Amino acid sequence: MQRLDKQYLECLRREWVGGGGIKGIGVPLKRGTNIEKINEWVLNLLNKEEFSEHESSIVECLWHGMNCDIPPGATRLVREELVRILLMKVEDPNRDVV
Repeated sequence: MQRLDKQYLECLRREWVGGGGIKGIGVPLKRGTNIEKINEWVLNLLNKEEFSEHESSIVECLWHGMNCDIPPGATRLVREELVRILLMKVEDPNRDVV
């Protein structure tokens, strides 16, 4: 388990909520996708104090996917992979998908 900086996590939470959550990632979702459940899962992750290596990787994907300093075209694959991971984690929270 590892700890991530609290300010870093708070910044990610603000960006996630302020940017529209999963909709703000800019990757089309299938009709019927449970957006609220995905957003809740991400916020629960970002509220943790300790992270497994797997969870830490998801947090890094979140940071890269939401980083506005990087042109959207350069982060498209990261954002698509992030959505794939989040959909799988919501379906089965115990599944390692990174």
